Amino acid sequence: MGCVSGTSGTPRRAGWSYSGEAWTDADGRAIVQLPPFVRSHGAGFEYELTPIGSAAAAWLEAEIEGDRFEIATDPPHVKVAWKVTALTKLEKEEP
Repeated sequence: MGCVSGTSGTPRRAGWSYSGEAWTDADGRAIVQLPPFVRSHGAGFEYELTPIGSAAAAWLEAEIEGDRFEIATDPPHVKVAWKVTALTKLEKEEP
């Protein structure tokens, strides 16, 4: 499995998540565009990244800013399945 970032344990979700697939470019980067309403969610997110059909490494290069985030892979040109889940404010405050 690729990079998983967020809270440990079983987080409570804020009621929505988005998922999809993206191909990284020649530099091993992909920018994922999310719906505009994501900008208003301030309690944090859980990210799941999984390379598809490859033993590549995938990680979160940049967290959500505005309505997009960036993923990276080594090597480049890798298909990555991603899922972003909104966390509750309580989850973000937990250590």
